[in-house]
Amino acid sequence: MHWSIGKDGYIVGKKGTIDVEELCINCEHSTFIENTEICICKKKGAVKADGSCGKFKADLLKINPAAPLVLDDKNFPEKR
Repeated sequence: MHWSIGKDGYIVGKKGTIDVEELCINCEHSTFIENTEICICKKKGAVKADGSCGKFKADLLKINPAAPLVLDDKNFPEKR
């Protein structure tokens, strides 16, 4: 599937857009340090994980997807 990032920071694909918070923790230029509130940014150095700047570039691998839906057996007819 082909994805691109629009000027406003949204990820645009064939099925619409995904809202991405412009936080350092979601940026391609940063690396999150476990057990801290700090990211190491290639552009700015040590920054807060919930900070942001004009160099933000969304990284699809760092974005947590929404939880999958749970299907109950009640929604399906019984097999015969």
